[in-house]
Amino acid sequence: MVQWTEDFSRVKFTDGMLLCAQDLESQWQYETRKRRLFTGALLGKGKIVTGLSPERDGNHLILSPGLALDGQGREIFVLEQVKADLPELLEEAHPEDGEWQLCLEYMERVAGKKELPVPDPRHPGSAPSRVEEGYRLILRQEPEPDSVCIGVVELAKEGNEWKLVSVVPLQQPDKPDRPQSSPGPVSPAENRIVSGELLLDLRQPPSPNGIYYSREIQHGLGPGEVLVTLALRTSGVHGEHLVTGDGKLFGLQASWAVQADPVSGTFAAAVSCKNSPAPYLHLLWTAQKIGPVFMPPVKDLELKPAAAHIKPGGRLQFRLFFQGKPWKGHCRFQVEEQEGGIINQEGWYTAPEQEGIYRIEAYWGENFQHCAASYIAVRDKEQE
Repeated sequence: MVQWTEDFSRVKFTDGMLLCAQDLESQWQYETRKRRLFTGALLGKGKIVTGLSPERDGNHLILSPGLALDGQGREIFVLEQVKADLPELLEEAHPEDGEWQLCLEYMERVAGKKELPVPDPRHPGSAPSRVEEGYRLILRQEPEPDSVCIGVVELAKEGNEWKLVSVVPLQQPDKPDRPQSSPGPVSPAENRIVSGELLLDLRQPPSPNGIYYSREIQHGLGPGEVLVTLALRTSGVHGEHLVTGDGKLFGLQASWAVQADPVSGTFAAAVSCKNSPAPYLHLLWTAQKIGPVFMPPVKDLELKPAAAHIKPGGRLQFRLFFQGKPWKGHCRFQVEEQEGGIINQEGWYTAPEQEGIYRIEAYWGENFQHCAASYIAVRDKEQE
C-alpha cells in the first residue's frame, strides 16, 4: 500500500523557475510543521520543557527564563527574566477571590513595511515583511486549549485593591524516555518542598463551632503523602517571629491545624481566632512530599468521556477521574491508531481529517503499566 499526503509537500527547486511568495511560504510551513510535530511527539505538547518557574515578589510576579511547547507544538521562548504587575496579568478579566491558572500563550503578529516593486491591490505601495513571535502571560480561571499552565496563583481583595497572595509553580513534567506511542518507566519523583501564603478572611462568619476553614488549596506536589506546616508571622520585642503549632501557647489568640488530601494533592486549613483587629489572617505554608505517590485502585480510575463523536479537525479534552474528581497524578495519553489524530499530555485531542473510530488510551502507575481507554468517532455529520 502506498499513500501520499499533501500535508508534507515541499517545493522542488529547479534552475530558472519563477518563485513567488506562496512557494516560499509553502516551504516554510513544511519545515515548521515537521519540526513542531517532532518536538511535540518527543517532549509532549502543552508542557514546560525547561525553566519558567514563577515566584511572588510583593504584588508582582517574577518568571524565570525557559521554554515551553503549546498545544500545537509551537515553541514559546522566554529569553530573560520577566517581572509583571497584577493588572497586566488580569488584562480584561474580572477577578475573583480564589485560585487562578497562570498561563503562557503563543502569540505572533505581522510587522515591518517593504515597498512592492509590482503593484498589488491587496497591499497598495507596501506590505508587512516580517512575522514577529512572542507570548502572553495571563491569569485564567479556565485555560485555553493551547495554553501552557505554569503555576497556580491565589488572589484576594483588600479594600479596593487586589493582592497577589501566593504563587505555586506547577511541578516540572517528567520528560518521556521514549515516544508517546510507547509508554515506558520513569524514575521516581524526587522529594520537593514548596511554599506559599494563605490569606484567611476573618470578615466572613465562622462555622457554628467558631472555626474558620479555608478552601482546598493545591500545593503543587501532586498526589501522595505530603507534610504541610502552617506558620503565623508575629511582631515581638526582638523583631518578627514565626509561630507554628498552637499559637495560644505563646499568648496568641489563635490556633490552627491543617489537613492534607493525598488523593487530590490539596490541603485545607482550620483556624480558631477570637477578637482579631485585622480583617485577614496571613499564614505561611510549607509542603514537603514525605511518602510515595498515591496510586488508586485500577478499577476506580475512569477515562472520560467514555465515548464521544467529533467532526474532523475538532478538539476535545479527555481526563482521568477518580471518585468523580479529576485525577491529578502523572499519566500519559496516546491514540492507538497511527492515523487517528494527536493528543497532548493535558488530554487535548485533535481529530484527523479522515473519518473513523479511534481508541484513546491513558497510562498511569509507577511504570505506566495501567491503562484506561475510550473511543471517539470522527465523522463530518452527526448521526441521528
